[in-house]
Amino acid sequence: MGVEVVNRSWLSQNLTRNYPLTEWAPRWDNTNSFQISNDLLVELYFPTGPGISIDPGRFYISSVAVFATGISISVGYADGTGLVETVAIATVATSAVNEFTPIPLYGINTFTGSVGKLVIGKLDGTYAQGAGQYVFTQAATSLDVDCIRPQLSGIASITVMNNNGVGVPLTGQIQLNMGSNFSIGMLEAGTLQFNAIQGAGLTAPCSCAGLPVTATPITSINGVTVTNGAATIVGDACLNVTTKGNGLQLQDSCSSPCCGCTELQTLQQNIDYILDQLRSMRDFQNRLQNAVSSLNNVALASSISSSGCTTCS
Repeated sequence: MGVEVVNRSWLSQNLTRNYPLTEWAPRWDNTNSFQISNDLLVELYFPTGPGISIDPGRFYISSVAVFATGISISVGYADGTGLVETVAIATVATSAVNEFTPIPLYGINTFTGSVGKLVIGKLDGTYAQGAGQYVFTQAATSLDVDCIRPQLSGIASITVMNNNGVGVPLTGQIQLNMGSNFSIGMLEAGTLQFNAIQGAGLTAPCSCAGLPVTATPITSINGVTVTNGAATIVGDACLNVTTKGNGLQLQDSCSSPCCGCTELQTLQQNIDYILDQLRSMRDFQNRLQNAVSSLNNVALASSISSSGCTTCS
């Protein structure tokens, strides 16, 4: 009779051991109140660029944040001089976690552009210890060196900079498109040249039929003609003349509000007081009206009772 041999998968085996942490990592946080359960992380991979000099044995789980709706895991790097840097973060909603759920691990700071992954085994052991933000040292949660792997040489990302600031990093397959009167050429392997050109037919011709060749110039302002094509507008002690884009801004520098914030606040307080008094008077009026109505009812009842009864025979 044969014996059936069942071998557990790699991730299933990691549910009951430290990996991806080192075998000797105690996994306790700095307050000894939270321990990373073996079934929380079952796999972790993080790439490092070839231009960054690092020691793969200095990466560790720097913090674990447990919330009611999700969990966030941060990876840190201790350079051996006492400096610690958070290099990657992974966040996932609790509702999205099943057994062996892969999550992107995004690099930040020095490792921006590196994208790895970690695999969540189960959350039972983590949530059993309660929610909170837990911080760890390298000695407590050192990662196995197998988790840190060099990234092949290449462009990690491209960032577009313009007058509005810096755009988000572009990763993956990126296509550069030529705009109006602009060309992109390759000089040699790995070298691109951007050329600003004119009249190469890269843009649709302008439909200018019937439009004047030049705009009508300004020849006078309020009946005052210009000299040599230039007009000068001069301000005075209370009138400042400044340019704003393609226009002029005239500003009266001598006038100012007669009331400042302090005076307006006092006025508002007085108005609030008058409104309170009006409400009090309205309440008093209602009470007085009710009292008069009650008095009329009493007087009417007294008048009827004092007239006596008339017997008809």
